[in-house]
Amino acid sequence: MGKTGMRKTDFRDLVEPLKKTGTEGFMERFLADFDAPHKDILNRIIESHHKAKAESRNGKTDLEHIQEVVGYMNKLLDKRFKDVLVLDSKSRKSDEYGNLEEIVGNLDREADGLLLCTALYHDIGKAIIRPRHGPEGADIIKDSDSEDRERFFNLGFYRSDIYLMSDLIRFHDYLAMVGTGETSYLTFTEVLHPVTNISLNNEEKFLSYLLLLNLADIAGTIGKIRSEHFTRLMRDFKLIKKAHNDISRKVYEDIFKKKPEEEISESELHGKTVSARDLVDVISELKRLTENTTSERLRRILRAGFETSVGRLRVQNQIQVYEKSIDKEYVTKKNSGQYQVAKKFKEWFVNDDIAPVIASLHGLNVGQEFYTRFAFICKLDYELGFITELCEERLKIEIEKSKKGSLGRSSGHDLRRDLALCLVKLIDTLVRQFGVFTLNNTRIGLGFERITQMDQVYKERFLRRLIGADGGFKEAEALTKLRNSINLWVITP
Repeated sequence: MGKTGMRKTDFRDLVEPLKKTGTEGFMERFLADFDAPHKDILNRIIESHHKAKAESRNGKTDLEHIQEVVGYMNKLLDKRFKDVLVLDSKSRKSDEYGNLEEIVGNLDREADGLLLCTALYHDIGKAIIRPRHGPEGADIIKDSDSEDRERFFNLGFYRSDIYLMSDLIRFHDYLAMVGTGETSYLTFTEVLHPVTNISLNNEEKFLSYLLLLNLADIAGTIGKIRSEHFTRLMRDFKLIKKAHNDISRKVYEDIFKKKPEEEISESELHGKTVSARDLVDVISELKRLTENTTSERLRRILRAGFETSVGRLRVQNQIQVYEKSIDKEYVTKKNSGQYQVAKKFKEWFVNDDIAPVIASLHGLNVGQEFYTRFAFICKLDYELGFITELCEERLKIEIEKSKKGSLGRSSGHDLRRDLALCLVKLIDTLVRQFGVFTLNNTRIGLGFERITQMDQVYKERFLRRLIGADGGFKEAEALTKLRNSINLWVITP
């Protein structure tokens, strides 16, 4: 591939002090010591951080998150996996762990520098717009003017590096979002064939880089990654690679009339695009994969919403006694009407706890159309904010009942199924309402921003109705309001 720009430094050298000083203050030191690309936008992130601290706002700031991601990326590249992953002995001996070791072992110094710089810039789009920060950040990097491009060159990057960095930023949270169910596998249509085609000539490398960026980003969000999350992420990565390998050779030969191992010129690379027929092949493969894993996607949504809502209630000191009670209840009750006995509260909706989801799908009698259309709803509820609030309200109601001594009010009562049925009803409603927009393989996204911004008192009343706490009529009324409050957008490559 042709290269532009003279290497004047090496970004890897700029982050060597991380090993001694840590990530705190790293971005500010970077901006002070170097003529950094997009300095004004990075300074907005710093200013927002200082403002949040001055106002004593809770939660991690974007600056703190970015610096942690840089730190975790540095640890991954140094093969200090124990500082990023908290794995049981089985996971450390797994093929997934061996795959990670192999990927990192094959990196060179230039790759290290590019990945660290990408980690530093991965959330730059949040200074513009949060829900679309990936694509926004990618456009900022890709559309760098001549001065910012020169600054990247001075940091040791070539023109091709800038475009590769842009593609990585565009998709930097896709594996994490498919891991929570927020995104379907179909959204990877964009990943396998980035618009720039820059990554098409280095697909194996691109997917490996994307995996590492996702790992660092997840660790920077939730802390060290546990076995369940790591295994799921690596298996998703394997599925995406397989989907890619199944179609990539055919697509490549169709575009360039050459085999992948044959050299192509830069003019050929930039002069070709993916044909509509090839894109249909990609979509068909990912659609099949997505439809086959619909139940698993729903389980992941439940898992993510349940974990976050339990965490919130634990912070509020509302759930500790209930956790002990529900654990005891599920261990001691062994009625045949239960979906799974002896399931500890903290283990709800883990990998093998999918029976409540399947029972709910059967209970609502959803057909094949649901699976197909839900596959094309490629993005659902950014950061699962509303789903989390739904789970939290359902748990709060159950806690109140337990205080009144009505825990386990019937032999067949299973709160997991209640949560699953609530979620499946909600999503079935959305699929029926918006599924028509998915015709002709159109991928769409649905956002709940209007609902999450409701007045708190009004929102809680709405949530109670939505989960059926106030009767079937009120639940139907709330589902109608939900349909009229969703933001819809079309996802285009």
